[in-house]
Amino acid sequence: MQITKIEQGKKRQDRANVYIDGEFAFAIYLDILVRHGLVKGQDIGEDRINQIIREDELGKAYDRALRFLGYRMRSEKEVRDKLKEKEYQDFVIDEVIERLKKNKFINDSQFADSWVRDRTNLKPTGKKMLELELKQKGISESIIINVLSRIDKEDEFELAQKLASKRKFEDLAPEVRKKKITDYLLRRGFGWDVIKEILKEESVNE
Repeated sequence: MQITKIEQGKKRQDRANVYIDGEFAFAIYLDILVRHGLVKGQDIGEDRINQIIREDELGKAYDRALRFLGYRMRSEKEVRDKLKEKEYQDFVIDEVIERLKKNKFINDSQFADSWVRDRTNLKPTGKKMLELELKQKGISESIIINVLSRIDKEDEFELAQKLASKRKFEDLAPEVRKKKITDYLLRRGFGWDVIKEILKEESVNE
């Protein structure tokens, strides 16, 4: 088999179309073309073609992952799920993930820190909710324990107290008010230990 034509892509100028024996064979990134030294008139075997196509598939998957990471920080699971959604093969996904880790584009510890910080600033929730959200993002148990251990119990209590006070439960009967506060704080991801302290304070203030 012989390369009979190489032309730059019309829509994407970072890619090249390669023709073999007069017919379009494949499209690849220009850097792969240069790295393999492909030129018109060159003989090429099937094994080498497969190797080049494999490298190009990795390049496309890596670019897709970088675009996905461009919107906000992502967990490893989020990136894996996105690439699976685009139907990349498992070995391609594994190699892309390793490359992203090596280049420090994904780091689950940093992601967990950022997630907790952003949630605290933008939409405060209790540790139980944060734990659930991080698990859904595929964060390991050890990382979750580490990042949530930095949240002081007193700070969480004050946050729950502040959120509950905004709900205007003061005019309700005591038992109704306590139930409303309990249900609300449970929905916001606070644990029973925090809620009990809030209810204890409510009883003192009755």
